[in-house]
Amino acid sequence: MGPGERLRRPKGNALWNPIGSQVRAHSGARYGRRGRPSCRGHNEAKRQERVPRRNPFLPYGDGAVWFVKKFWWIGILVGCVVGGVVWLLLWHGGHVYHGSGYAVTYPKDWKVIQFRLVDVAFVAPESTDEQGFRSNINIVVVPRGDDISTTGKVFQNILTSLDVPENHFVLLGKQDLEINGRKCSSLQYTIFSQGQKLKGTIYIVDALKTYIFSYTTLEPLHPRFMAAFTAMVASLQNA
Repeated sequence: MGPGERLRRPKGNALWNPIGSQVRAHSGARYGRRGRPSCRGHNEAKRQERVPRRNPFLPYGDGAVWFVKKFWWIGILVGCVVGGVVWLLLWHGGHVYHGSGYAVTYPKDWKVIQFRLVDVAFVAPESTDEQGFRSNINIVVVPRGDDISTTGKVFQNILTSLDVPENHFVLLGKQDLEINGRKCSSLQYTIFSQGQKLKGTIYIVDALKTYIFSYTTLEPLHPRFMAAFTAMVASLQNA
């Protein structure tokens, strides 16, 4: 460059560096009057660089994220089952209830109640934060024969009995699984009863007969006895 010759900005979308007349390409920037990329063009280029392209075949753009967002409740149920089994292995303070052809272990401070609607009920000790409602676990025993999966007759009958207008029933999740090698199906739901929102978990277990375990609490307190409930289901023995 000779004396008196002016520096000229290169044409096209390139960033101009007057020091040493270095030029580097930049695909998205637009130029202002002084050879610098304008704010609008610069921001558009940065946005294109930062925003990843989404997979149009997955609703969340990433398979792992989509699976977690859609099936989070499966992880919770599996965690509860595993926690219940661990609880059972370490649990030496429970009592054994012997029913007609079966036995289960239940927390020693729970009360056993029998009435005609269920085979047996276990009621948690009174608590000041339960607002008069007692957390409970019920067992119903029916003859074996029907499919117990989430598409089977037993499961559908339970859904029908819960899904009535006055209950404001909401199904939170359902799945088929195994507990201690036995086929099992489960569901979680919420209902309203006498102005209180309750949360329930039901396990349907195939073991010579069909055993229906149901656990019901006030919704905020549901995690409190979930490990004890899954431990009781896992402790089922045919007698």
